[in-house]
Amino acid sequence: MLENLKTNLSLFVCTLLLSFNLNANEWTIGTNNLLDLTSQTGTTQYNLADDSRSGLVDIGFNFDFYDQTYNAGYISTNGCFSFTTAYCNDYTPDPLPDTNYTIYPFWTDLIRDNQSKILSKSFEDYFVVGWYDLREYNRPSDNTFEMLL
Repeated sequence: MLENLKTNLSLFVCTLLLSFNLNANEWTIGTNNLLDLTSQTGTTQYNLADDSRSGLVDIGFNFDFYDQTYNAGYISTNGCFSFTTAYCNDYTPDPLPDTNYTIYPFWTDLIRDNQSKILSKSFEDYFVVGWYDLREYNRPSDNTFEMLL
């Protein structure tokens, strides 16, 4: 099933590539063909305030990351996912505050508006977080991206 996801999904992931020891050519980077949790049932929506993070989110399985095993983490409005209580909801993405316990799919100062959604869903053997139509601070364009574990 993971092979099909690699073929069919386009994800913006950097640190995730390192954790799986994958070559860059095994993933497509971009915004086409996202899994798109907005059309899925059984998702969890996070109505988080600006520059904040969720409570602890169960990912549904054990995940090894930098020689540690985790089964939960925190979703930030600013495009990062932390496995610990490390602070990743800062709105200034310079420098990376924590490189051992956090994945940064698209870390920047993101603003939720009425059309924005932050969703997650655990599947049998993978977990997805999606940030949909979040606007970058002081910019007019919206950003949609997903992280797949």
